[in-house]
Amino acid sequence: DKGIRLTPVLPPEMESAAYTLRVDETEFHITVEKGKGFKRPSEHSEYYFDGSCCDGWIPTSKDGKVHEVRVLV
Repeated sequence: DKGIRLTPVLPPEMESAAYTLRVDETEFHITVEKGKGFKRPSEHSEYYFDGSCCDGWIPTSKDGKVHEVRVLV
């Protein structure tokens, strides 16, 4: 199990979105940011898990902690 794969798409009028995902006792605070207009995730998108760059797969270890996830589309 690689975890959760993030492929966010925001409408043109939104430049960011934030939400929380809970897996058992573990929380993931997810922030998605993009420039103006419509953009899909691409090879230029950046993914961060607890401040470290990652490949877009978010590990879902059930460690009971709060994790920060940031996606730049």
